[in-house]
Amino acid sequence: MIWSILSVYLALTLAGLVFSFATRKSGLRSAIHFFTGILLVVIALIAVVAVLFWEAEPPSLSSLQNKFASRQTDLSRIVQMSNEDTDFPRIAPDWLDQKVNGAFEQHFQSEHKAALPDARWNVYRVLFERNGIKLGFIRNEYGDVFIMADSIGLLNRGHATGYLYCAQTPAHDANRYAPCIAEKDSGAQPFKDNPRQEAYSFQKVAEYWFAYDEGPS
Repeated sequence: MIWSILSVYLALTLAGLVFSFATRKSGLRSAIHFFTGILLVVIALIAVVAVLFWEAEPPSLSSLQNKFASRQTDLSRIVQMSNEDTDFPRIAPDWLDQKVNGAFEQHFQSEHKAALPDARWNVYRVLFERNGIKLGFIRNEYGDVFIMADSIGLLNRGHATGYLYCAQTPAHDANRYAPCIAEKDSGAQPFKDNPRQEAYSFQKVAEYWFAYDEGPS
């Protein structure tokens, strides 16, 4: 539908340009110039929106797969540090979640209330920035770590992509990430509203590692 509309716009714009040069009537030429200009402005706006949307999309699974080898050492370091900082199931560049007496507290960088030392947090930030990780990571109770490169969309209507590390544990609990229990090199599930099922897709990039796309949910 969208491509059909764009095709019509382009056809009308080209026709307008041709007729504006072909006609000899100044009044008609001015009118054609005016309407052709409007069409060109609309096309330009559509192009700008399309470019912005394209740039906002998180990296694809194939892109993540191609870059994994050069990032594997740093990604493994993030997982290792996460295994040492299990009281922090979510660490982003500028905020984190901290477990305190079985409850979760959220702290921002500017608050200086988190138990994670600034020096330690800065090591995470360096690793994140060096590897294009904009959202940090989230860790579940099984030790699976989803290192999130980027996301688009709001709340449960968006999706995020990154690298998923599956902990070396025999647990096959349904609450684990799908690639960690699927025993497959690749897979996907579309979003389903009834019964509600979260969308995901994944591609194995190394033992225990997957390029992973999650959402919408």
